[in-house]
Amino acid sequence: MFKAISIDDEKPNHLIIERSLKNNDLIEIVKHYTCTNHLLMDLSHISPDIAFLDIEMPEMNGLELAEKIHNICPHTEIVFITAYSEYAIDAFKVNALDYLLKPIDQKEMTRVLNKLIQNLSLKTISEKNYSKNEFKINCMEKLEIFTNGKSMNIHWITSKVQELFSYLLLYENSQINKWEICELLWPNYPPDKAKTNLHTSIYRLKKVLSDFQIPAKIISNTNSYKIEIDKNIIDFKLFENSASLALDQNKKQLDTLKYTETLYKGEPFKTSGYPWISSYSEYLNQLYIKLVYKICNFFYENSDLLMELEYLSKIAFHFPYEERACIEIINIYTHQKNKSGLITFYENYKKKLMEYSDCSPSKIIHTAYKNGIKKI
Repeated sequence: MFKAISIDDEKPNHLIIERSLKNNDLIEIVKHYTCTNHLLMDLSHISPDIAFLDIEMPEMNGLELAEKIHNICPHTEIVFITAYSEYAIDAFKVNALDYLLKPIDQKEMTRVLNKLIQNLSLKTISEKNYSKNEFKINCMEKLEIFTNGKSMNIHWITSKVQELFSYLLLYENSQINKWEICELLWPNYPPDKAKTNLHTSIYRLKKVLSDFQIPAKIISNTNSYKIEIDKNIIDFKLFENSASLALDQNKKQLDTLKYTETLYKGEPFKTSGYPWISSYSEYLNQLYIKLVYKICNFFYENSDLLMELEYLSKIAFHFPYEERACIEIINIYTHQKNKSGLITFYENYKKKLMEYSDCSPSKIIHTAYKNGIKKI
């Protein structure tokens, strides 16, 4: 049984959700909330698997509240309930599983419930597979280390110690020449000074690993260093390995593909801005894009345009420069004769592209959009 909560300032909406779940034996609403502050106070105690969340809340915007929920309970799946379809893209920004439009359609609710159960079941399997690893190292977006599901407040002593740890994680279980590390971390220092800084940072890193009992070991020889660690506890390594295996499979396995897609949370160490990660980040981005296109192809072959659109939108959100996804989204809205959906997508896409690269849609995208509007 999976625990769910509902958050809506209007009590009748709670009853609608309750009724929609009456024939489902795997999901139970354990509490209803009309006040966001009460929810945040209870959240860590309840630790729900699912939150049905109204976006238009008077005390706090639902998108902001979703981020707070994920900060407290990262495992909680978010399902937005809204009267406005333009919130769909924003929903992906906070890693919402899906969204439902008011008034709630029972077929749509059934679709979302099936998706919830599948995702939560996959998570349960994954947690059992990796239960021996009480540590998790999340590097996508920012470096964060978890033990028993709780984030650790690591004191890195200096920023260079943290960067050294990050760099060693990238090449886990491989020897790295000490002068390569010196040139990377202290490029303008005299060799003797850079070597001294490296020795000091290695000593401090070993102390951090020991003090916080992080399951990793620094191995050194005369000219190189490496970190010995189980790569399955490093999020971007887990995604890389899972995606590579999923893409190599001759037979499509949709559940595996969809689970692997959820492992991608963004570029490694993005908030730190390390220049040495850029080429590897692009490699991971391309893996993610290929993976999602493979998922989309499955839905295309089964004529499931709604699910194809959902996954294409993930690509468009993360990588607005990926024009193929944008063209296919425009074609789907055009095929559906959904003019408002097409306009909303295009306006959101323009805004996202401006934020991402300070430019407007290309002539190809603009022409496809204009032609789509004419055909509807």
